[in-house]
Amino acid sequence: MRTKLDQWLQLPGEERWLLAGLVVLLPAIGIALCLFGVRRTYRLLGGSGRPAPLSAESSEDSSTSAKRLGRLVSIASRRGPYMATCLPQSIALRWLLCRRGMPAEVRIGVRKEHERIHAHAWVELAGQVINDHSAVEAEYAVYREFATRLVRH
Repeated sequence: MRTKLDQWLQLPGEERWLLAGLVVLLPAIGIALCLFGVRRTYRLLGGSGRPAPLSAESSEDSSTSAKRLGRLVSIASRRGPYMATCLPQSIALRWLLCRRGMPAEVRIGVRKEHERIHAHAWVELAGQVINDHSAVEAEYAVYREFATRLVRH
C-alpha cells in the first residue's frame, strides 16, 4: 500500500507545488468568504475578468487539464488541514483555470429535499462540468446569473 508521501512524491513537481499552494489558498478563500462575503471574495480573485474563449483545437487538452486541476483542488481539500466546501473549492478552481486562460464559470444550484433547501457550487468550462459529475445540473436548479451579478458594481 502506498503512503501519502509516496503518492506525493510520484506527482510531477508542478503538481506538488500546486497542491502546496492550494493547502494555503483554500482556507484563505474560506476566511475571505466569512469576512467579505461571496461577491468581494470573487472579485478579489479576479472574478470580474473574463479570459478569451477557448479555441476549438485546444478544448480537449484544456478539458483534460481542467479536470486534473479540479482533482488537485479536491485532494487538497480532503487531505489538507482545511476541509473546504464546494464553494471555496469552486472559486479556487475557477481562479486557477482563468489564470491559465480558460474561461471557467462558477455555477450555483439549489434543490429542495424533505422541506430543506440545499445549495451546491461547481465549475463549468465550455459547458462541461469540471469538478463534479456531469449530471449535477439535473439535480439542482441552476442560478445562471450568478457570475454576472457577482461582478456588477
